Formats: sequence, structure tokens, C-alpha cells
Amino acid sequence: MRLWLLALLILTPLCRAGEGEPLRVMTDLWPPFRMEDENGQLQGLDIDLLAELSRRYGLRFEVERAPWARGLAALEQGKADLMTGLARTVERERYIQYLEAPYYACSPRFYANPALATRLDSYEKLRGLRIGHVLESV
Repeated sequence: MRLWLLALLILTPLCRAGEGEPLRVMTDLWPPFRMEDENGQLQGLDIDLLAELSRRYGLRFEVERAPWARGLAALEQGKADLMTGLARTVERERYIQYLEAPYYACSPRFYANPALATRLDSYEKLRGLRIGHVLESV
């Protein structure tokens, strides 16, 4: 996490040096990283990291919740400065500068009821099962 903070600290002033404007951050819900509380306020790990950067370095962020595709489009069009929780893809690397050391890396998992899970020890045994997934997730 310290590498992420350092890299963001170095890159952030370059975005809007001397302008004093907040950095526009696009995001959407993805618990536990980004959640909405009962008052409609964003909270979670990513929001906590932005708050800590703000506290330590005086950076200001304007966080906007939007559908994922809209957030990516804002980055691509230069209408946003940052986006949290992005998976790295070759296509996105055309317009997004990723940090070399991510602050978090996820690993895909399969979840099943215990009786079925003990029998699933290969991908072949997934054939014929109904499997849910996050639509258009990278």
C-alpha cells in the first residue's frame, strides 16, 4: 500500500499542478472497496485510502459514482483524473497509466454449497453447472 500512496503522491500533482482544483475520481459500488451507507455516502477501503491521502498530503478529491463504462469513458476523454479498482487490460493501457505495484490484487474464486464443493476438484467438473458471474467484469 505504501508504494501505491507514494506513486499517487508523485503522479497526482502532475495532473493539476498549481490549479488547486480537486482531482475527479470516478467509481462505482464494489464491496468492500466502495459501498454506499444509509445516507447515500460512499465508504469502503478505496474511500478510506483517498481520505488518508487527503489528510496526509492535502490532496482534494471529488468522487463521483457512475456506471463503470461511464467512468472509463470519462478517463479516456480526459474528463476524470483517477478511477479506483481497475483491472489492467491492454485496451485500457492506451489511456490509463497504471501503477506498477497495485494496492490490491484479486484472485477469482468459485463458491458452491458445501456438498457440491467437495466434488469440484477440476474445471471439467464445472461442465453442466449453472455458474453466476459479474457481467462484463475483467
